[in-house]
Amino acid sequence: MTTLAQLPAFALYDAMGVNVKVQEASASNVQYMPTLQELGVRHTRGKVGAAKDDLGRVKALSDAGIGHCFTIVQTSGGTLDWATAQKNIAAAENYPGLKIDGFEGPNEFNHFSSDYAYERDFIKKMHDFIRSQSALAQTKIIGPSVYMRQKPAYQGLGNISAYVDRGCLHYYTGAKIPTQSAYSMDECIADAHILTPAPLWVTECGYDQTQVGPRVQAKYMLRMAVELVRRGIERLHIFEFVDIMPGHEYGLVDGSFNKRPIFTAVKNLIALAKDVSGTTTNLDYQLSGTATGLSSLVLNKTDGSHLLVLWRNVASKEANVAPAQIKVNLAKSANLTIIRPTFSTSVNTLASGTGATVPVDDELTVLRVS
Repeated sequence: MTTLAQLPAFALYDAMGVNVKVQEASASNVQYMPTLQELGVRHTRGKVGAAKDDLGRVKALSDAGIGHCFTIVQTSGGTLDWATAQKNIAAAENYPGLKIDGFEGPNEFNHFSSDYAYERDFIKKMHDFIRSQSALAQTKIIGPSVYMRQKPAYQGLGNISAYVDRGCLHYYTGAKIPTQSAYSMDECIADAHILTPAPLWVTECGYDQTQVGPRVQAKYMLRMAVELVRRGIERLHIFEFVDIMPGHEYGLVDGSFNKRPIFTAVKNLIALAKDVSGTTTNLDYQLSGTATGLSSLVLNKTDGSHLLVLWRNVASKEANVAPAQIKVNLAKSANLTIIRPTFSTSVNTLASGTGATVPVDDELTVLRVS
């Protein structure tokens, strides 16, 4: 039998995060935290200042078991405000009970300046200050993001491994398929590794519903998530939880907390992959049949079950492409169910056996083997 791409299900479950604006999580906004918790993410990312109200809202996330990646500096006129960034880090350190995933470096600074020596100096100061604080000794430092993933900017910054624990990538494709922006997904990841060979966090990724439509937004976002994770991305934060950009609809929910199809899709995928960290075994299987862009990933669970995720890496429209019939052959008999998590939680139970024919189109189809 052939073994294709396989990962613990926990790798996907633990990777899933979302960008938030903590200022929106006020006590008067009674929908915010329940909706975020319903989504099921373990991680959030966004700007947090030194204000106690901001930190109190991060504490509410922490109390719900959600870690937060702090962006602590804003670019203004080609400068980086180290004094304010230092205050923001210190305030987070001194606020009890926060679940800090990490502190992230400058946000797309190359959009405003090509003074890479200046940016490197900021990153070094950020590293040295964080590491001088005993309470933050083990806190991850996330590298800077690069606007439009421009290779000259990565080359200008050079290797900053001495100052960061994780690399950083912002990944958008406009209206293109998940694996192709101005550069391919593989090229974008390789270029981000110019800064560090450490695992990457994609701290922004997503689709604007106004560019692709609601169903395509949902289909592409799930495909982007599995494409990134199977390439070794350790964490991804979907941009964004609630719409904050006028004229754009990246949000999983709109400003009135109406849930878009992408909300359901992400919620279902997280629930499907949910697992604990632990020992898993690979699935022994083969695929037969042909289809343009046929892709697969196996998510192995600690209970011994497997999720064979199949999709076609092709351009999507609101209506699905015609499905290809793909035969899955297993080394041993198992109970089989088909799940299509993008728009539904329904399960199609098949007869147990050593194989099944699975219709695969441009949304995720999951064959659960148990």
